[in-house]
Amino acid sequence: LRVGSIQKMICCRGCGIPMQTHDPNNVGYVPFPNYLKKWSMKLHRRLLCSRCLELDRGLLRPVVRETLGPSAEEGAERLSDRFKANVVPAEVLERQLASIKNRRCFVVYLIDICDINGSFLRNIRKIVGQNPVMVIGTKADLLPPRTDKAKVAQWLSMFVKKQGLRCVDVALVSSTTGAGVRNASWSLVKARQGLDVFVIGAANAGKSSFITKLMEDLEWRYPSGNVETVERPLISSTPGTTLGIIPLRVFRKTADSEIYALLYDTPGVHQPKSMQNLLPIDVYDRVQPTKAFSVFTVRPASDLVAELRKVGTLLNATNLQVVLNTSIRYIWGIPGEKPVAAIEVAGPLSSALQLSFCGVSRLAVTC
Repeated sequence: LRVGSIQKMICCRGCGIPMQTHDPNNVGYVPFPNYLKKWSMKLHRRLLCSRCLELDRGLLRPVVRETLGPSAEEGAERLSDRFKANVVPAEVLERQLASIKNRRCFVVYLIDICDINGSFLRNIRKIVGQNPVMVIGTKADLLPPRTDKAKVAQWLSMFVKKQGLRCVDVALVSSTTGAGVRNASWSLVKARQGLDVFVIGAANAGKSSFITKLMEDLEWRYPSGNVETVERPLISSTPGTTLGIIPLRVFRKTADSEIYALLYDTPGVHQPKSMQNLLPIDVYDRVQPTKAFSVFTVRPASDLVAELRKVGTLLNATNLQVVLNTSIRYIWGIPGEKPVAAIEVAGPLSSALQLSFCGVSRLAVTC
C-alpha cells in the first residue's frame, strides 16, 4: 500500500494496520459495537486493535513470520490461537517502504547500538534513494558505564560511510533516559528544511520509543503547536509491533498553522541475522537488554584452582603446573535454564589471563 492510500483508511493508531470488524483471529480487529460507539463520538481514529491492546498490557503477540524463531512453523505453535493462522511475511512490511525513495523527504535511520550487525539494513541505500539521512544510534544507555560515547558515535559514522551511506549527522540517544534526544531533535529540525520525515530501521531498533521522546522535545520546543494532542506510538518489546506506516502531524509551530510537515513511524525491517530472528520470541524476551550491560570478569587460573579445592583436590607445587596445563569451561546463561554459550579456555592457563563477559545483568557466568 502506498502512503497516500493507507492514510485514507481507518487504521489502528498503535500498529498502523487498517481496522476490520469481521475476523477476530486476524490483525486490526475491533468489535463492531466498539467501533460504532467510537465512530459516533468521532474518536474512531484513536482506536487500538485487539492485538495492540494486548501488547499495551505487556503481552507478547508476534505476528511477523520472521520473529517466530529459527523455524517459523515451529514458532507458530507458540502463538496464541487467535493469530496462529495469520502470520505476516516480513517482505509485506518492507514493501511499504518502497515509496520513500520516490518522495522528497528527510530520513531518520535508527540503528540498535547493541546489535549493529543485526540491525544494519543492507539495502538501506535502495530504500532511501537520494534523500538526506540522519543516523541515530539507539539504546545508548545500555552501554557499559565507562563507555566513551563520543568515540562510539565517531566509530558509527565511519561504519555507515564504509557501507556506502552518506549521512548529514550521527547521534547517540537513549529513549529510556532521554539522553541525547534534545541534541538529536535540534539537529533534525535544522536539517530537514521543511520536509516530511520518515523514521526507519530494523525491527525492535527503538523507532516508536525514539519518536515518543522526540515528540516530548518538540512539545517543549513549540508549546503552541498542539503536539501534545498527537497520539504517541505504541511501545512494546515484541518485534514487529508496527505493521503499517503511521503519519503524525508533529512539525508545526502553532495549532492552526497551514504550513506543517508529517513524521512517519514505519514498520521495522526484519533482518535474518538479528537476535529476534535467531531466537524464539519467549527466549528473546528474556535475554534482550533492558538495563545497562554488566561486565563479568573471570580469571581462569584462579577459578580452576578454586573449583578443584572445592572437590577436595590437594594441590602442591608439583601438580599445580600440570593442572594449569588443562582447560576450563565457562557456562554463560540464565541460572536454571539452558546456557546461552559455553566458552572453553585451553591451557596452559596464565595467572595474568582475564576474560570479560559483557551482557545483560540476568546472565551469569559459572565454571
